Parts: sequence; C-alpha cells; structure tokens
Amino acid sequence: MDLFLDVMFWAIVIVAGLVVFGVAWWGLEITEVPDSPAEASSAPSRTPSPQRTAWVIYNPLKVGDEQQFRNLCTKFASLAKYDTCTFVTTSEHDPGIGQARAARSANATRVIAAGGDGTIRLVAGILDGSGIPLAILPVGTANLYARNINLPTDDLESAMRIAFSGTPRPMDLAWLTIMEDQEDALTPSPATPSTELQRPLYPESRSYSISGRHPFLVMAGVGFDAKMMADTSSDLKKQIGWGAYVAAGIKNAFGERLHVRVRLDDADHSSDIFLRTLLFANCGRLPGGLNLIPNAKPDDGQLDVLALDIRNGLLGWVNVFNRVIAQGIGFSRRDVKMDSASIKFRQAREATVQCLPAHDVQLDGDPVGKVKALKVELAHHALQVVAPKPTSNLNAQA
Repeated sequence: MDLFLDVMFWAIVIVAGLVVFGVAWWGLEITEVPDSPAEASSAPSRTPSPQRTAWVIYNPLKVGDEQQFRNLCTKFASLAKYDTCTFVTTSEHDPGIGQARAARSANATRVIAAGGDGTIRLVAGILDGSGIPLAILPVGTANLYARNINLPTDDLESAMRIAFSGTPRPMDLAWLTIMEDQEDALTPSPATPSTELQRPLYPESRSYSISGRHPFLVMAGVGFDAKMMADTSSDLKKQIGWGAYVAAGIKNAFGERLHVRVRLDDADHSSDIFLRTLLFANCGRLPGGLNLIPNAKPDDGQLDVLALDIRNGLLGWVNVFNRVIAQGIGFSRRDVKMDSASIKFRQAREATVQCLPAHDVQLDGDPVGKVKALKVELAHHALQVVAPKPTSNLNAQA
C-alpha cells in the first residue's frame, strides 16, 4: 500500500511538472537564429505584441542617490505593467532635447522627465504634438509646473506612482521666438529648420532652443523677473532652495522702468507701455502658495498677460504683494491702478513685443539674455501630461 501511494505521488508530481512546463513554454516569446536562409523563410511568422516602454529622462544632479532613484522607477514601472524602463541622463551639453528626441523616435509608450522646470520644458518641447504622454518627477528647486498641475513636490514615491500609472490629460505648451526688429517689422531670427539642439544665443543664457524657438510651460517674462532669474546664485539655490530667487528679487526690485511695445493677437496696432515686468503666463501659481495670476490655467488655450508697474519704490511693492495675497484668497482678478503701482491683465493666443532698448528675458526660470524683440505663441492641447486631477480643478487651489 505504501509503495502504491509513493508511486501515485511521484506520478502526480511528474504530470503536474509537465503541465506547468508546457504552459510556461507556450507563453514565452522565443527567438531562435535559423541555421540557413531557407530555414528562415520556411519558419512560421509571429507578429510580436507591442511592448509598453517607459523612458525616464533625468538630471543626475537632482535625483540624489542615483541607484536608489533607478530602483524606485523600476519598481513603479513594473507595477504599472511596463515591459521595459529605459534610463537616459541629461548633461550640461544636452539638458533634455536629444534624450527626448530619442524617446520620440523609439515611439515610447510614456516619457517620464525628472528634473527642474528647465528640464521639463525642453522635453515637452520635443514631445509637442506627438501624443506621447509626458509624466513629471519634480526634483528641481521651484518645480513650478508640477505645483500648477497639483503634483506632489515633497513625496517622490507618490509622484512616481502618478508618473507611471496616472492618466494623461491634454495641456497647452507655449513657445517664444526671438525676433529681429527691422524698421518696426518683426521677423523671426534666422534658425536652422530642424529639431537639432541649438546652443544659447547669449553667453549669459542658460536656455537652449529647438529650431530657434524656446518652449515654456509656466511663464515667460521680460524685465524685473528675468533680471532676478539671471542674478540668482546657483550655489544659493542649493543651500536655501527657491528662497534664492527672493534674495535676487530684493536686489533688483528698484531698477529702472522698461519701455515695451506690445501687440496682442491680430490687433492692428501696438501699445506703448512703461513697466517693471511683463509676464506671459500659461500657469499662475508660485512657490509659497502665492497665486500671481489665478485665471491662468495650463489647459485653457489662453496666455494670461500681466503688465506690472511700480512707481513708488517699497510702497509700490507692498501694494502689489497685498494684491497678490488678496487674489490668492478669492478676490476677483481685475486691472488695478494705484498711486504707487498698477497691474493690468489681458488674455491672448499670441503676442509680439519690442523692447526699447533690449531687456532681459526668462523662460520658466531660465535666463535667455537681453532681447530686442520677441514673439510668444500658445499651442492649445499640444501635450498629453500625466496629472493627478481633472483639468477643471487645475489651479483651483491658491
């Protein structure tokens, strides 16, 4: 009896093993190298199922422990059922453009950009119109775009969970083109007609262009804010974070007023304006909970234009700050004119600006340099951005 039971036990084990092995063999995708061309032509063809590929483009100076970062990405990619997770690092010579182009050429299922606002906007510029979802891991200093689409900026694992498994939503992308001012006619500066990486146009610039155009996701600014970005110390940013921008702002708060000539959309005339700063915003939220332009939303098809003038030193800045706080707690946005300051709001799909003379320009915190004339345009729903909430809720919080 014992012998019979032993025989039956081993028979069941063997049969079960054969079944498991057969199932595993049937499910594997096996590629064999044929011995001859004839054998290759007679072999039955199988159409491989499309693989889900996640490309992670990251700034190695921003992610901390690089191996731990890669391990976390691999973990969340596996949980999201991706077949492969490709890692590509940015560099001083190519801060995201070439890497994003490679991901687009490979028809990546999803691109995850990990870095600051500068890295994010360059990757977004290459993905413009591709339909490839762009996910964001905010590991920069200010992380303005991430804040504006309600991504967690202080919990990397939560951001990863959203990045690999979240739902992409249509978002806008803005472009700035540096122009040449020729007898009041604004024409684009010469540019190579390709998507090749182009070096900054000015020695002090940290902004790279794509076919002569500069993408941005948050704000482009002329004047005070651009000068502030240009004067922000990289070492101080490492020490105190976005507070470094505050220090540079105080330094430049009492500079000269600017003279600009602005034309919005297809208006038949330009407006001459004297101001401290001119902003073109796709988003309006700043660090610290400040909502500079509450109506600016990253998916509404409009650029929000803000013209800010300070005429009475410290008192003017205090009045402006109080106004920003008031907007943040729900007061309506409208033009404000005070003895010491003025704030004007407009909306447009595109704008041209002449600077008299050339002024500093910035894009999402990256200085472009001194520019004499520029054009700003908005590409509505040009991106598919992975965001944690429906677009109707974006920027709803102060």
